[in-house]
Order: sequence, then structure tokens, then C-alpha cells
Amino acid sequence: MRDGGPGPYRYWYRQSPRYFETFETIEVDKPALDVSGMASIYLDMQGRLHWFMAVPPQRESPIDPNALPNLTPDWSLPFREAGLDIANFKSVPSTSIPLHAYDARAAWDGPDPAHPELSTHVEAAAFRGKLVYFETVYPWDQPLRQEEPPQKGSWKALTFIIIAIYLVALFGSLMLARRNLRLGRGDRRGATRVALVYFTVGMVVWLFIEHHNGLPVREFDLFFLHLATALLDSTFLWLLYVALEPFIRRRWPAWIISWSRLLAGDFRDPLVGRDILIGAAIGALFMLVLVLSDFSPKFLGQPPALEINPGSMRLGNLFFGRFAGQATSGLFVAFISVFLLLLFVVILRRERFAILALWLLFTLLFSLVTEATWIQVPFAALLAATVVFPLIRFGLLAVSSTLFFSYLAIFYPITTELTAWYATDFTIALGIALVLAAYGFYTSLGGQKLLSGKLLEE
Repeated sequence: MRDGGPGPYRYWYRQSPRYFETFETIEVDKPALDVSGMASIYLDMQGRLHWFMAVPPQRESPIDPNALPNLTPDWSLPFREAGLDIANFKSVPSTSIPLHAYDARAAWDGPDPAHPELSTHVEAAAFRGKLVYFETVYPWDQPLRQEEPPQKGSWKALTFIIIAIYLVALFGSLMLARRNLRLGRGDRRGATRVALVYFTVGMVVWLFIEHHNGLPVREFDLFFLHLATALLDSTFLWLLYVALEPFIRRRWPAWIISWSRLLAGDFRDPLVGRDILIGAAIGALFMLVLVLSDFSPKFLGQPPALEINPGSMRLGNLFFGRFAGQATSGLFVAFISVFLLLLFVVILRRERFAILALWLLFTLLFSLVTEATWIQVPFAALLAATVVFPLIRFGLLAVSSTLFFSYLAIFYPITTELTAWYATDFTIALGIALVLAAYGFYTSLGGQKLLSGKLLEE
């Protein structure tokens, strides 16, 4: 993919003569191109034009007949921007209808230097001599405006399973938390601290990640949207903590020792350092298994799988948003894992069966997320084990740490070219991860020297 053709990524740019009024995430085609003067483009990684859309005026002035010859569009200009030579293309009937008004429309077939073995189709349209539409159409492109792309059954199943888990955990934690509060149980102070951290991270995302402009109404809506989302998620996390903490303390007390010491501010406790270091080691194993899973189809003579996740879908300097997802997702997954384990214990009556059920559920989820073939299912089982094992063996802090380090492979574009422009986010996150691992290692020593005779004897 590095050398062949335009590459897998596109650079997109969006502009408007007025402020965008939407409080949704701005995309190349969202909000709709419905204001005269709006424009969107797609370039490949070499800067060649692949798609262009512009909105013509809503009303036009009377046209001087003497100016009509000057209104003939110069089709060679977008061809040059696309890295194509119009002299090598032949005119063919146009098959793509532009989204906006036009008075000239044309199409061509010819060779693309990036894909000389293919016949590339080019569509273009203009209004009063100005380009309003241009697109290079390859054989694999689909008319997405006309035909909805089919959704795979695995993604439908994954969606329903995740929604079901979310709703069961939400209402289940609400019932358990209500019961614990009535009985005077639960670490409310610890729950409040965790919820406040989550809430703060959510509002930092609003401050640094969202696209802000000069529309007061939009900023007001945007603020309250993030405020509501942060309050909902942090309240959900608070409920999970209050619901589960008494059961963990009574049934699995060892799981919460290091977590409680960390919340109490004992950052130099060796047990805290141990669990963070264990999370770093298992997280590194998670990333290794993920890479091996992607390359495993090569053993069958098939191309390696493409890892599609938040880190690989979008490149660019989005560190605050990526780090917020890395830090907070681990908390939710850890607590929901404990909730599911408790639910399985209640249903299956035996802890071993409950652990097995949790591992099988995570294996299924990882298989659906990665669209695993049969040769990748064992790797999905290993990925599930890297989440279940630290929880069962070491406890809540260890599994949270494991997820935090594992999410380096999920939320960041991992690359060995650390000087590349898109590597900034990963470089910062990797630095933070290394510092945390070093802190965990140093703290786990409990004040002993690394090469002391006493430590070697132990």
C-alpha cells in the first residue's frame, strides 16, 4: 500500500463562507453542502485531486451574451490537479449525476499513471464555467448516495450484543447501587473520585477537540451536549462502582487492595506499582497477539487483515481525543467485566463456570470486532484471555492498567516512523506509557535497590 497507487488514505478539506451551525462532528459531507460557496475536496496522500464538490449560487445575474464563450469550463485544470493528462483520455457518456445545479457535464475514460492496468473513469460538471463537481471513479467505487452499502451480519450481531451489555449493566448497576445505598454499603468517596476524573476528561475533550467557532448558539448547544454526555457516563461509572465495590470486597477482596490504595493517594505503594507493571506487560502481549492475528491469514496464502479501529481510520494530531478514549474506556470495560462476572456467578452458581462464560463472551466480541476468520479465532481467544486473566489473578487495577496499555493499538496510528507527521499522537502516548511502566517498575521495588544483594536473594 505504500508504493502502489494513491494509497489507502485520503486527505479531506471542508470550507464554508459562513460558520457551520451543526454541533455534530464536521466531516467532508456533514453537515450537508447546502450553502452557496461551500466546497469539499478529497486528495490522496500525494496531493492529487480525487473528488471535488462546490455549491453554486442560489440566484444568478443576467448573462451578457458576449461573455458566453468565456463561460466554457476548462476541464484540463482539474485533470492537472488530479495528476492526469486529459489528452490521454477519451470522452464517454456521463453516468454520475452531480448533487447540485450544472450547465455543463462531461465524462472520460483513460489511464491513471497510478493504476496503468486499469481504465479510470472521470466525471466532471460545471456551472457558468466554474467547476462544481469532479471525481475519479475506480472500478471498486460504489454509488453510495444511491445504494446503501450492505452491513455485515457480524457487525449487526456485535451492535446488538454491545447494546444489550450496556443496558443490562446500566439497569443492573442501578438496582444494585440502590440496594447498597439503602443498606449503607459502598465506597461513595471512591466512586465520586472516579466519576469526577471521568467527568473532567469528558469536558477536556469538549474544550480541546471540538471545532469551536463564533456562533454563540452553537457553542451553547455544544457545551450542553458534552456536559450531558459527561454527566451520563460519569454517573453510570459511579453507579457501577457503588454497585460492585461491596461485592468485590466481600467475595474477591484481593482484587481491590491496590485499587483502594491508589484511590487513597498511596502512589508509592509497591502493590500499586506491581499491578501497573503487570498491566504494561500484558498490554504489550495484547498488542503482539493483535499483530499476529492480522498476519495469520498469510499462512493460508491470503492477504493480511487490515486493522480497522479509531487509530487507523483517521490520521492527524488528535491527541486529546485519543488519550481520553484510551484512559476512560479501560475504566468502563474493567467495571463492566466485573459486573458480567458477577452476573454469570449468579446465573451459573459456580465461579469457574462464570469465568469461562466471561472468557467465551470476550472471545466472541473480539472475533466479531476483528471479523475473524477461523484461523484468527484462536488469537481472539488469546486477546480475551489477556483481559480476563489479569482481572482474575491480580484484580481491578491490573486489568484497568492492561486495557490502558492495550489501547495503544486501538486509539493511535502505530508506526515505526516516529518522525512522520501522523506519528505525533502515538509518540506522545508511547512516551506516557513508558513513563508509567517505569514508574510501576520503580514503585514495585518498594524502595529496594535494583541490584542489591537482598533483592537478588529474594
